[in-house]
Amino acid sequence: MTHTHIETEVKFWVESLAAIRDRLVDLGAMQAGERVLETNIRLDRPDRSLSASGQALRLRRSQPSPPRTGLKPGTGEGTKEGRAFTSLTYKARLAGPGGEMAPVKALEEIEVQVSDFHRMQAILERLGFEPIFLYEKYRETFRLDEVEVMLDELPYGCFVEIEGEISAIDRAAAQLGLAAAQRVPGTYLSLFEALRQRRNLPFRDLTFANFRELHITPVDLGLSLPPNTGLPSRGEAATRPYHPPGWEEVNRR
Repeated sequence: MTHTHIETEVKFWVESLAAIRDRLVDLGAMQAGERVLETNIRLDRPDRSLSASGQALRLRRSQPSPPRTGLKPGTGEGTKEGRAFTSLTYKARLAGPGGEMAPVKALEEIEVQVSDFHRMQAILERLGFEPIFLYEKYRETFRLDEVEVMLDELPYGCFVEIEGEISAIDRAAAQLGLAAAQRVPGTYLSLFEALRQRRNLPFRDLTFANFRELHITPVDLGLSLPPNTGLPSRGEAATRPYHPPGWEEVNRR
């Protein structure tokens, strides 16, 4: 099954997802599917021409993850009734007037479900594509009025992604208490590349295992915090380290 649509989205950095999750429940948002652990591989040609032209090719495997306490069970929609599933997605940035990129992240997206993650990767590599970036994230998806709200936990921090029409995105952000200054202008890949340079990280994959013993702050990601958003003070939140899942268990050993 192939699905094509125009995706308009905005990402926000948050210190914690718990308050956002509670607010979504209070607003009557519907949880769309189960919480999943995603394994994503970005692929490109050897000359990196896809990335250079604002295009992306992504292979993704989504596996069910234990549900959060206090949430009603998901419908299973996101993982095909509790089973892992794999998708291959092509994305292209849309250009605005005069060829300039649109100020809000707008993408053409074509997605197809495939039956085997590793065989699909092998086919793409035989066709000349190379894996350039592997990243993991936990994701929960909610439907709030006219938008989808994704709660993303990555090895270096927590983010809220809102997808829909621009006006609906703005309304949802206001309902969730997300300020414009919390918007993330780049991608998870661009944040990681900035982090690798700042911290001189030796690895190229964004996995929870690689970050298990690292303490990451928004400053490390090149992000600044708004002064009045109900978050901790600028200095406190900007220097408070983020610990990925399993960090406490590892450091108690």
